[in-house]
Amino acid sequence: MQAPTHLLTGMLIQRSVNRVRLPVARIFIVAVCAFFSHGILDGLARFTYHPPEFIANEFWVSYHLIISALTVYIFLKYWKKYKLGLVFSILPDFDWLILYSSRVLSVKIPLWSELILHKVSFGFLRSLPQLGFLDSLPNLMLNEKAAVVEIVPILIMITYFYVKEALPGETRKFVSTHEHGIREKRLSKEFTAKWAEKLSAYQAAMAQEQSIRIGYQSLLTTLEIGLFGLWFTLLQFNLIMYPWLLAVVSIILCIFFGTACEFRARNVDVWTRRIVELVSGTDLEGAFKESKYRWIPFGKSGYRGNYLFGHWYERILIPMMMTVWLYLLWFLESPFYLIGIIAAWLWTLYAFNILRLREEYYDYRTH
Repeated sequence: MQAPTHLLTGMLIQRSVNRVRLPVARIFIVAVCAFFSHGILDGLARFTYHPPEFIANEFWVSYHLIISALTVYIFLKYWKKYKLGLVFSILPDFDWLILYSSRVLSVKIPLWSELILHKVSFGFLRSLPQLGFLDSLPNLMLNEKAAVVEIVPILIMITYFYVKEALPGETRKFVSTHEHGIREKRLSKEFTAKWAEKLSAYQAAMAQEQSIRIGYQSLLTTLEIGLFGLWFTLLQFNLIMYPWLLAVVSIILCIFFGTACEFRARNVDVWTRRIVELVSGTDLEGAFKESKYRWIPFGKSGYRGNYLFGHWYERILIPMMMTVWLYLLWFLESPFYLIGIIAAWLWTLYAFNILRLREEYYDYRTH
């Protein structure tokens, strides 16, 4: 397995063992489990894209550049809190560093002429009958498409740690406020304008944001339909030299216009909440609950339903379009499908409010 997989596994082990109160026992458990997890993951490596030697092609280079960038990111981001799991999860690869250095420098290191740490890890694991299935796995180490088997779990684990560890306090507060803000009432209100004037201003602002959002949605939909048609037409007549180029351009457009749509959708949410708070407790409250201030036009949706289907275009339709383009990149065996997977992952984080652009949201409750 690649370094990010080992490192993230070590972090998971350390996080799961943090509840052990005795420090010595905690360190011992993390060190042993992280060290031997390396052997298990390397046994699974035959089921992923893992060429033993350098291959001079675009895919090998781009794939390892992505892996290297992820490795550096993990070390820089999580070293302070998970150094124990990081060190012991990657420790067996110290073998390669020693042997490579001795070969380059033409210096023999005593007692280190073979993969000693790997031998210790693999020797113990091979003695366990429960892990005998590792040798029977299909060998996909030279299959470029097998890279997905490793990339997807890496992105899932990074997302997990981002949500659990790296989410700043302000964002957590924002998410909590976003979930329960409609039920909250402001303790003190200073009305500088008449109630009806406020309501009219809020409605106008919400309508303006929604109209801009619809404009972006219409433009992106038109562009994507046109690019889909152009792609299949050119491919049918063999008139395109690089068929993957349209797929890459389309994914970029999805992210660019999708970000604009989601930004406007969040602004619509802000004004919707302000309107609901303004009419809360008045004789208009019932009428507003039954009208356009509910995203779901039937039944009781609750917060989760509004959260998903209120932004249906950004959180459902755009991911579907990106998935289609990713499939086409996969079909064309283009190395860009790995970058497409990462782009789709980043978009999902942003669309579902896990990742936010800096200073994009103005929380009117705190100002």
